[in-house]
Order: sequence, then structure tokens, then C-alpha cells
Amino acid sequence: LQYLVKWSGYSARESTWVDEFNITEDLIRAFERGVSAANFSTEELVAAADTITFAVQKKLRARLFIGEGFQCQRDILMCWFGDKPRTRGAWTLDRKDFPENYFLPGWDRVLDQFGQGPEVIFPITLRPTLRRSPKSHSRNEAGDIVPDERVVVQFATVNFRQRQCRDFAK
Repeated sequence: LQYLVKWSGYSARESTWVDEFNITEDLIRAFERGVSAANFSTEELVAAADTITFAVQKKLRARLFIGEGFQCQRDILMCWFGDKPRTRGAWTLDRKDFPENYFLPGWDRVLDQFGQGPEVIFPITLRPTLRRSPKSHSRNEAGDIVPDERVVVQFATVNFRQRQCRDFAK
């Protein structure tokens, strides 16, 4: 087992995979336990909730059967949902699992001026993952085209079923 370590004071490009036996048990426990909301600013938590809301509403508008992906901070997801059980790496979440102080009323539906439109049928499946940045190339100082270093990005996918909502009061 390996952990991706983001070194303090270095960019994400400097992150490296480290074998489990080279990391202290305290650090592994802290990673698996997650962190508390106190470790984040209100702006970071609101931004994370807005990102999830945007992904949910984008999926609702597109009426896709596949999950909608978005960049996120794994630590914030662990802070909010880390105590929930996971199946194959994904959380299955009900509306009550999303903190009301960050997720505004109506975040789980997209309604028109008549109060009609798609809404989430809970539960929502939320799967955090790590992805590598897209391949790209640039010119070095000698003018040769060389591949750029790829960065590991924290990512999540949200998936759910949806139905038509015809009454805003629901």
C-alpha cells in the first residue's frame, strides 16, 4: 500500500508516492480519520459546497446516466462524510448527510419559473478519487518539444437518480 504525500511548502508536482512502512502510524491514522471543519476557513467550506452543488445541478440539467465529476479537496469530503460507511470507495449519502449550513435550500434541484424541473432522488453516491492531469507538452530551453510533468489531482464523482419535480413546496 502506498500513500500520495503532498509535501509542505512544495507544489503538487512535487507530491510523491510513499510506501506505507515509510510513514508513521500517527500520520496514517490522521489521514484515515480525516480532519475537522476547524482546519478549514469558512470560504473553503462554502467553495466546496458550491462545487458539489454545481456538479449536482449540472448533472440534473444534462439528464445524464453517468456520474458528474469535479475537483475537490479530499480532506473536506472526509470532514463532512468520513464517519459514513463506504462501499467500494464510495459514500452513499442522504439529504441529511449534507451540512445545512453550507448547502443552501434547493441545492438538489433545478426548477424553472413554474416550479418544475428535475430533482435528486436520494441517496447520492459520492466517490473520491485521484486522477492525473492531462498529458501536455511544451518547449524546453533548447526549443525541443518535451512532455510536461503530470500532476495528481483530487477529484470526485457524484451520481444519483432523478425525477421531475412539479411542486416547489416538496
